Amino acid sequence: LKLRHDYVLLAVPTAALDVVLNRVRFASDTVPVLCCKGLLPDGAVPSSLLSNAHSFAVLSGPGFADELAKGLPTVHSLGVSDASMGPKAAQDLSTSTFRLYWSDDPTGIQVCGALKNILAIATGIAWGLDLGENARASLLVRGIKELSDGLALLGGDAETVTSPAGLGDVLLTCSSPKSRNFRFGLEIAGGAAPKEAHAALGTVEGLAALEGFLAVVPREQAPIASTLHDILHGGLGPNDAVARLMHRPLARE
Repeated sequence: LKLRHDYVLLAVPTAALDVVLNRVRFASDTVPVLCCKGLLPDGAVPSSLLSNAHSFAVLSGPGFADELAKGLPTVHSLGVSDASMGPKAAQDLSTSTFRLYWSDDPTGIQVCGALKNILAIATGIAWGLDLGENARASLLVRGIKELSDGLALLGGDAETVTSPAGLGDVLLTCSSPKSRNFRFGLEIAGGAAPKEAHAALGTVEGLAALEGFLAVVPREQAPIASTLHDILHGGLGPNDAVARLMHRPLARE
């Protein structure tokens, strides 16, 4: 199938992207726009699969689908592979209620879109354990630091953490049970087995993103992500995980 439109929005799960891309070809003036939020198993960003596109863009930010469908206002990041196409692409894809800020850091935009889901799972666990607002804020601020460090290690610009795709999406998905990743964390805190919670919710992009992130980033540089991994795969209890994080050696900011 050869696609000849100006823009083609690819709104499929990251795990299915390779299959979809193997079935399509893009005309030379067509810009595929990735709307998925995840990492590949080796830690690569989804756009690394776009070998048959001349240029591309990635779209990410705080956007629950039901609110977008109602036309409620939001802002998103549009990462472009070629900075010269940024202003036009942002103009073409923006609407009166959907405002885009373009960036020439598509890698960073994708990393943010993946890592915020990891943090959403962790925050959902904290919320489900009834640890309080202080704990949630503490987890968020350290999680954002972990996200910023991860950006540099995965090839993005650390400043992208403050973009709609970074901080904007973190604030959304880490504070609402409308996020599947947040709900997954709630289920884990309630005693559900990871496989059961995953099956009940369907797509939970943070699970694959967690594996990809830790395939690249050393565990000692990602205490929240590595602790979450041990909860999900190493038999670590959520309350024991809290104790582990709180008793790590004190360090300079």
